[in-house]
Formats: sequence, C-alpha cells, structure tokens
Amino acid sequence: MQSNPYDDLFRHLARMMEEMAKKLPDSDSPKIIGCTIITTGGEMPPGFPTDDESGEISYEIVEGKDRIYITAVIPASVRNAPTADIRPQEVRIVADDSELVVPLTSSIDVKHSFYHVRRGVMDIVCYKV
Repeated sequence: MQSNPYDDLFRHLARMMEEMAKKLPDSDSPKIIGCTIITTGGEMPPGFPTDDESGEISYEIVEGKDRIYITAVIPASVRNAPTADIRPQEVRIVADDSELVVPLTSSIDVKHSFYHVRRGVMDIVCYKV
C-alpha cells in the first residue's frame, strides 16, 4: 500500500534526473538554481529565506563562473508588481515602499541580465562582464 500519492512522481523525477546527469560531460556537474522542492510537511529548512511579517524582502545570492543568481522572496503584502533595477555594480529590488540594494562583487552586463517573478519569488540572472 502506497503511503504518499506522490511517491511514484518523485521516483520518476529522480530517475529522469539521473538519466540527464549521466549524459552531461564529466567536467560539468548538474546545477539547479531558483527552484526548491520541500517535502517536510510545510516547514521551511533552516537558512531558507522566508516571507516574514515585517514586509522586508529577503534574498539569497549564488555566484557562478559567468553569472550571479539572486533569489528574493517578495512579501505577500506587496500590492504592485515588484521590479528589479539591474545596474553594473548592484541590483535594486523595489516592491511597493520597500527597496533592497544588493551589492555585487563583479561588474554586470546590464543589457543581457534579466529577472522574472513567479508566485512571490523573484529570480534575477546577472551576466558577468
């Protein structure tokens, strides 16, 4: 008897990921950025940015060889669409009256960098110069 209706789904997903990883060249390791699957019954893992009651924007930054990835949690209280002003040395995230400045360690190609917002999470991809 199956204990969780999603067991088959996760088993198939794991098998697909293994097959994709096998087909990658040995020098590259698989990376997934900007997506989290949480199966702990609704509790967030420690260190994961969460939407708190203060209305502040929390974020996580990951730096790769040629890109910088920023993932920000937009507070549920935000009424208007949040924006990201990507500049050569920083990213400004604006959501209603809140503004967060994220300083960057590398210069950014502003023209090719981009962001999108889905379900309260803003993913920003900054290409290094």
